[in-house]
Amino acid sequence: MFGVLSARHEAFARPIPPKDADQSCRLDVPEDGPYDERIRPLADVPEALVPKKRLLLDSWDALRAVTAWNSEALAHVLHVLIGTIADPYADTSDVPAFTASEPPPRPKPTAAHPRAYRGTKYKPPKPPRPNPTDLRPHLCVPADEDRILARLSPHFEDAISLVERDDAYGKTLRSRGQACLRAYGQCWPPECRTQIAAVPASFRRDLLWNLRDRDWEHVSAALAAYWALDLDQEVQLRRCISILVSINTGRQAVDWCQVIARMPLPRRVHFAELLIESSAHEAALDDQVVEGLTRADHLSSDSVYRHRMFYALSSVKERANLAYPNDGFVLANDGPVNHKFTEVGSVENVAKAVQRFADYVHDAENWWPTSPISLWEHCSRLEGLRELLEAPDWRRVDPHSAVTLLGILSGVVYEELDEEYLARKWRLLRGHANGLLRFVEQISVDYRHKALDCLSELVGDWADAERLGTVLEPYLRLLARLCGRPFQEKGYGHYALTAFTTLPPEQWRVVEQAEDASFRKFEAATTRKNDAWLIGTGLWSLCEINPGLAAAAFDRFPQQLLKAAQTLGVLDFPARRELVRSFAQHPLSLADPLTLGARGLVDLVEEHVKPGISNPIPRRLKEHLRGSRLLQPSQVDRDVALIRQGWLTLQLDVLNQLAFDRMSHGLPETERTSQVKHALMLQQVAADHRRSLRRLLKAYLGGEKAYAEDHPKNQEWLARHSRIEPSKWLRGIDYRGEVPDHGVLDLAIERDPLEVLRLGSYFGTCLGVGGGHSYSAAAITLDVNKQVVYARNTAGRVVARQLLAVAQDDRLICFTVYPKRIAREVRALFREFDKRLAVCLGLDIYEPSEAGGDDGYKIEAIVSCDFWDDDAWDFRLTTD
Repeated sequence: MFGVLSARHEAFARPIPPKDADQSCRLDVPEDGPYDERIRPLADVPEALVPKKRLLLDSWDALRAVTAWNSEALAHVLHVLIGTIADPYADTSDVPAFTASEPPPRPKPTAAHPRAYRGTKYKPPKPPRPNPTDLRPHLCVPADEDRILARLSPHFEDAISLVERDDAYGKTLRSRGQACLRAYGQCWPPECRTQIAAVPASFRRDLLWNLRDRDWEHVSAALAAYWALDLDQEVQLRRCISILVSINTGRQAVDWCQVIARMPLPRRVHFAELLIESSAHEAALDDQVVEGLTRADHLSSDSVYRHRMFYALSSVKERANLAYPNDGFVLANDGPVNHKFTEVGSVENVAKAVQRFADYVHDAENWWPTSPISLWEHCSRLEGLRELLEAPDWRRVDPHSAVTLLGILSGVVYEELDEEYLARKWRLLRGHANGLLRFVEQISVDYRHKALDCLSELVGDWADAERLGTVLEPYLRLLARLCGRPFQEKGYGHYALTAFTTLPPEQWRVVEQAEDASFRKFEAATTRKNDAWLIGTGLWSLCEINPGLAAAAFDRFPQQLLKAAQTLGVLDFPARRELVRSFAQHPLSLADPLTLGARGLVDLVEEHVKPGISNPIPRRLKEHLRGSRLLQPSQVDRDVALIRQGWLTLQLDVLNQLAFDRMSHGLPETERTSQVKHALMLQQVAADHRRSLRRLLKAYLGGEKAYAEDHPKNQEWLARHSRIEPSKWLRGIDYRGEVPDHGVLDLAIERDPLEVLRLGSYFGTCLGVGGGHSYSAAAITLDVNKQVVYARNTAGRVVARQLLAVAQDDRLICFTVYPKRIAREVRALFREFDKRLAVCLGLDIYEPSEAGGDDGYKIEAIVSCDFWDDDAWDFRLTTD
């Protein structure tokens, strides 16, 4: 007695599409198939797979030597027959002819014993003891099985009671009565029993057992599938079907075989495997599912077939409409063929809606090949998006604006919102979609990009749908004003403008009704992305915590407000909010300048205004109050009015100073030049380099200008790279050239660490304060193997800059010259400087391959822990 086990060759992993979907790829039938068949003695089969294993083994052992043809023998036979099936491939040629020993005849009356020993003290002679019979091989021969059951049939009732005691299936045998005492009569109804012997051996061995208790209609349907799938020859597919009918004993398994038969021959094993592993076989089949899977097969090339079909079957498992995944396959075939399909959806006619929208916007520069498939995905999460795509109103705006606005609306799916918040926010945006289209339509084409940037920032900033609905209308009203003359067409003001939407209605009206001059200054301050981001960050805290100050200052002193906001923006969130909150309790914030006289104003200002802050008290008023000068009452009133008029400016200056006080806490006292202020701000956003940069600033402000150069780790690096003469590398060479529009330019390696820190801020790149890689400016300043070259004009203004580094293999790495659109002649100067410096150092210049990238060199992090590699310059003098 043995068990036939099926197991995977290796653990199943959800199929993923290849990075490059090769349409010429062929999906062949795997040689070994996904499943392996293993034959094990039943004793070695885990009991979890055969719960009645012990009972089976005991009965099998009891049939080894049967001497008594009684109820116990029949019970053991029935246990074996209901728990196993005879192997049709077993060699029974050497099984001897079965002869059942008959019970000894009863004594007959004779002349000597006319009563046949009844009522006498004499006993008849004992009959010879029957030889033990091994019934096991005979159970593999259907004719012998019939003879054994017939021989034991008189003991049926008692045997059934014994079977019922050990196996619930005994009740089924009792209900069938004597009919179960025939070959194949235990596990199948009578109408099946007479047919089973004629079915193919491989069907009986691999499939029949899993069809026990099924009527002939069910069994014959499975047999029809067997022939349709040519399972007699397709061994790997037969193993798959065997597993399928073993884990799904209902009619669905047979029905699924009909679906498998509709698949192309090379894909049948794959489909059967994916059907099993996806558990889709548990779902009921209908015409829609069958047609949907057939279409999915037609839409999938061999290279992506397994991934797509698994996704389609997963949709079947979830009872989803297959029209949705098939629409995705249609769109992917026109774009990203190897798209990763994951989320299940049930929306119909998505492809038509997406294609209708795509027909209008396909030439827009912001419409990507992946855009259609992305919209298809969004339709499964955003109810009503498909209908929105079908609306003709999109044609009222230019294609670029249509794509941008749709991205703003549907982009809500990328926000980290739970489903409830996502649904509420989407309902709000969907309800305003037509109004937003009309808004964009009314904006001049030149200003639409700006308007949509501002709208995108607003939608992204407010997760709360209720709050977004409250601020949306007044915000659009303000945008309608700002997206036209005399305001700028471009800029980064959208990063900061939404901060005003945190204001209460009364303060919002102050901002909304502010003069054009305030907004013009706002736009001038947010021309660069880094500055705009910092200003927006600081404004959010000011507007939330001190809305009165923020609104009034924007109306009257926008420049000072934006300066303070930019400084606040470098502080981390807790520090920024704590500072703004504490300033709300500052004496200068609590005092009402309108109720204070000249003496009170002067005393308050003198107490809290430190050096570095412009003192609003006129000198003559101070002298008047000290008695050294006499002013007329009208003059005093005029000076007091001037102080009150500039009170907001004073508050903002003090707030700005307090922010720098927080940044410079623990550092040596020094004049806060623009260099020092910049260094303090960059130190706040230097990420993992904050501590190291703070040490450098402490040393620098304490007089140790060469702190980085003298750092032990930098000295070790210089010692390891003895080929490089430190003085030449650290001081470089001087080079001068003259170019049109810029005049004479001097190129030199920058020696001042605080100036090195400004390499990104000079041109608003990602290395500047507020940029995404501010930490790298600190790394460049800290590490001796990195140097910055500035090109300055005769006025000392930085016109361009370049980063240089020495790789581990002592090659000179020259990075891109910034700004990137600087004149060719300026970049030619840098190229000449680099060549001359390399000659001076005795180093080779690294030349990148055509493929680009930084794989050809490695630049060590010495004091720093990381830096942003901007890719080596290829020395082409293009304007790109």
